[in-house]
Amino acid sequence: MRTLIWVLVTLALIAIIVGAVVKVLAFLLWIAPILVAVAIALFVMNRTGDRRIP
Repeated sequence: MRTLIWVLVTLALIAIIVGAVVKVLAFLLWIAPILVAVAIALFVMNRTGDRRIP
């Protein structure tokens, strides 16, 4: 009976960890495109702002 309890506790902990990881990944999938757009905008601004007219 003790083995069954330990197996259930282990499965419950694994389920909690997997659930938390899935929520974090879902959040990052919403944030990642915004960060990519900001990075591209900063890159373009940096490339065009450095040029000096001779």
